[in-house]
Amino acid sequence: MSHILLFISRQEREYLSLHDSDSAALEALVRYVDDHWAEADLPEDAADSDPLIRVEAWVGATQALYFIAEASIGG
Repeated sequence: MSHILLFISRQEREYLSLHDSDSAALEALVRYVDDHWAEADLPEDAADSDPLIRVEAWVGATQALYFIAEASIGG
């Protein structure tokens, strides 16, 4: 069975989730960034309405690493 893997690593913390589609994984990434926005110590006006710009700003500020990739699970 094939899934889409979202992996985020930052400041000695890791987050991992599996999704049914690329878009679901991207939505989960945006949710994660929004939930952890305050930890980036960015000014409030940096919270752009475009979610991909928010992700880019947050990743740059936190020096996080993330990837979205296809993952096969099963035998």
